[in-house]
Amino acid sequence: MAGVLSIVAATLVAAAQMIGALKDVSTKLWEWLGISQFVFLHYFMVGVVVVLTFGAAFFAWLWINRALVQVRVPTDRRRLASASIAIALAAFCSIVTYSAMPSTPQLEPHISKHVIELNERLASSFEQKGGIRVSSHPTSIRQVWATAQSIAAISRPPSNVTRDNSNEMRKGFHYIQDVSLGKGQAEVQCIGASLSQESGVGWGYIDELKWGVTEVTGWVALAYIYALSPENRKLIWPTESEQRAALKELGEILRALMTLQLSEGGWAPIATTRNDYARTYSTVIALWALAEAHNKILSDNSLEPMEPEITANLENQIRKGVLWLDLNYTPELESWVPNPSRPSQTESFEGLTAQVLYVINLARVKDYPLRDNLEDKYQDRLKSFYKHTFLDFPLQSKKGTFGKRAMRTNDRSHDSDRYLPGLPFMIESSTFLWGPWVLALCSVSNRPSLDETTGVAAEAAAMCRVMGERANELMAFARGEFTYVTAETMLAAKVYLCSKTEQGCTLDQSLMDKSSKVARR
Repeated sequence: MAGVLSIVAATLVAAAQMIGALKDVSTKLWEWLGISQFVFLHYFMVGVVVVLTFGAAFFAWLWINRALVQVRVPTDRRRLASASIAIALAAFCSIVTYSAMPSTPQLEPHISKHVIELNERLASSFEQKGGIRVSSHPTSIRQVWATAQSIAAISRPPSNVTRDNSNEMRKGFHYIQDVSLGKGQAEVQCIGASLSQESGVGWGYIDELKWGVTEVTGWVALAYIYALSPENRKLIWPTESEQRAALKELGEILRALMTLQLSEGGWAPIATTRNDYARTYSTVIALWALAEAHNKILSDNSLEPMEPEITANLENQIRKGVLWLDLNYTPELESWVPNPSRPSQTESFEGLTAQVLYVINLARVKDYPLRDNLEDKYQDRLKSFYKHTFLDFPLQSKKGTFGKRAMRTNDRSHDSDRYLPGLPFMIESSTFLWGPWVLALCSVSNRPSLDETTGVAAEAAAMCRVMGERANELMAFARGEFTYVTAETMLAAKVYLCSKTEQGCTLDQSLMDKSSKVARR
């Protein structure tokens, strides 16, 4: 019996080692089972091995005890020898079991692997003449918006920029510059002033639409900000003159965004002075770009200083943007809505709300303590949002909790929110992804360095556990058709990876090397 149990235990140990050691086997099981079931399988095998190993040791001790004690005249010396053997066998089994079993499966290596796979998809999507299409379908159009989102996702830390894809990134920026509305192309007047006339730069939803869109401009700014990081800029722009030109271009884009801010602090999708045209998504993307410019560009001493006009006004405009978001929160829905000017709204927008909370966090963690009672409000809204990890949102129970809601169940702005009364334009009806931004939000709120300022670390950790268990679903969704889904998921996954270390975030170098070899082929 002891021999049979030993053989079974050894077989399970070998199987567990293979599952833990072989990355491909481990990844396939993770994708098939999900992380929670995968971890359960690991601990189940550990438990079975422990039971079988100690069972084998027990039967071995019975045999030895019978040989030493029961078939002979029992003596204290023989009883002591039998007990010593039992203790030694138990210790031996414990050591063997502990050393043989692989470490507990971790989510980070799998997320890292999928980030690299998403990067391969985006990096291989660049057109020969620069730019990326809105989807993987060959008949879809090339778009600055999709290109900027992809560049931002690839270059955001931990960076996926390599010597192999840096030329494609550079061509992507050339495409963005070539179709800018500030390059002498046709202009459309928006309430007496076009975006390109006011700011000298701008981009439409697509190349054929010659009126600038604030959120597209914001995404272009983010692409430049992440690409100008120390680990990226020499790969994308090899010479110092090219780097200075890229920094100058970013300065023009930031000035454009700052010019577009409305008097009440929000941003509209177009150049205008009407505060009732302000939209939450336009505001959050513009604010994100300004906050990242402050956190990453102004603090980078290796870059030439920004123009005084930008540095002098940046903090104030960030504060105004945060205040506008605070004033346009809808307490009865516990949510931000795309168009706060439309009365009597009954729909909550979890993806948009998560992204707003994430961006406000960026605007507050570095030298921006929220003034007055805004900090308390921010914490209350975080806590309110986190409770929906396990509870449904008000008036929207059909969506389900974050633990059950389908990744494809995303909210879209209402048709009437597309209209701009008095203008011959309609804005896009945006889709607000909930999965990526819930993951990003819980990741930044879960960092130990923020515990004292937010007070929501436990709630954030609970949400991250739920999202971690569903990470395989999110990654499968990200590999779908549309570029923006891939890019936003990749960005959020990188935020998650960076939250796991205080020493800076990196991707598995062996996987990066493998990815580069595939790209070279």
